[in-house]
Amino acid sequence: MVATLPTMPRSGSTRAPIRTWVLALVTLGGYAVWHHHELNRELRDFGVDVRPVLSTLALVPGIVVIAPALVTLWRTSNRLRVAQETVGLVPTSDPRRSVVSVLLALFVPYHQQEANRVWCAER
Repeated sequence: MVATLPTMPRSGSTRAPIRTWVLALVTLGGYAVWHHHELNRELRDFGVDVRPVLSTLALVPGIVVIAPALVTLWRTSNRLRVAQETVGLVPTSDPRRSVVSVLLALFVPYHQQEANRVWCAER
């Protein structure tokens, strides 16, 4: 019988929020899609229940349909709240801000700022 060690949650990458926003604008949203997937993958690896591919697929056609994009941004913000509570922080991630910040891709730096709080506190 092989003993397995319990896996510890892995923290994600800290990124400069302003840099993520500039990259999202310069790449005409391409980086925003990649960032959304990467952030949800990091949250999954941290232990939050999420399927990053489905979350990203909801964002991409949501550019046209709108409703799926707003739902996935809302849920990502809630996942960030769960991660913040997990590391003992007072949750500051607000789903309403995510939905409102969809214009000009402002959700990218907002989500990164909230994720940075988690990764710094976890370390």
